[in-house]
Amino acid sequence: MNALLAHERTSRVTPFGVRFVDDQSGRVVADSLTVTAWPSAEPSRAVPLFRNAGNAFCLFDAPGLREESFGEGDAAYFASLARRIDFTFEVSDLAARFLPFRASVTLPSRGLYRLGCGSPPSPVALPAGSEADGVPLFSGPARPATANSVVLRAELWDATLGKPAAWAMLEAQTPGAALRGEPKVRALADHRGCVALHFPLPDEQDFDGGSFDSPSGSSGAPLGARTWTVNVSARYGRIAQAPDTVRRIDPPIPDLCAAISQPQASLWNQLNALPLGTVSMRFGQETSLASVDPGAAPPSVVLVTAP
Repeated sequence: MNALLAHERTSRVTPFGVRFVDDQSGRVVADSLTVTAWPSAEPSRAVPLFRNAGNAFCLFDAPGLREESFGEGDAAYFASLARRIDFTFEVSDLAARFLPFRASVTLPSRGLYRLGCGSPPSPVALPAGSEADGVPLFSGPARPATANSVVLRAELWDATLGKPAAWAMLEAQTPGAALRGEPKVRALADHRGCVALHFPLPDEQDFDGGSFDSPSGSSGAPLGARTWTVNVSARYGRIAQAPDTVRRIDPPIPDLCAAISQPQASLWNQLNALPLGTVSMRFGQETSLASVDPGAAPPSVVLVTAP
């Protein structure tokens, strides 16, 4: 009889996995994304993340964490870790649908990464129906209108410093949605202050012009003529671009948590005299938002002042 040989069993742990979702629709996005990561103290050691069959991006061999990559990956493994390392990861979209950004994470990290911002960190809200463990991607200013939405475009301008309001956050909400306690729709500007907010078609009660049941009657209007009122607001804190991107050829990018955590700012039709708070949107048409009297600023911009 032949004796059975016992082979050594080795388990490997993937120290980082992340999945991305569209901040407007909540759907998982993976195509055309490139993701890299590196020890935050050693940017020269950047390595790519690989996309798996579940459309998550995984870091298999994290620089500086070789010894920590062996284990069962269970609760006991994570409880016994002698050290963790701060990493930075960067995301860009080759199709230019979404804005690039960076974020920080301490590795090894258990399960798919869920972005948490603030101190202490709290999970970042995602659209209804999103993948539970997802990091949001924000639409770029040139992205075409998505299904069942209308685009609100603007160029946000720092009225105090006289320059684009880089990475300001534009928010919008119908009065009805506010009464129902629904979250605001948001969009992040790029480094030039350009922003495209893909506002979903509202519920019937939020449309002007009466019920859909009688579109040609006295209480209704043709669908193509329907409008609705949207309250607009902004968050802006003059955040700095991500470190070591100042001299690179590609456009500068922000830290995502810094962008999401910006304080409430003010939008103006006329600086310090006439606030800008509402806009009327029409079914099937893009809306361009601009201050009525921008003063010395370019004529097409929306004036923003930081707190």
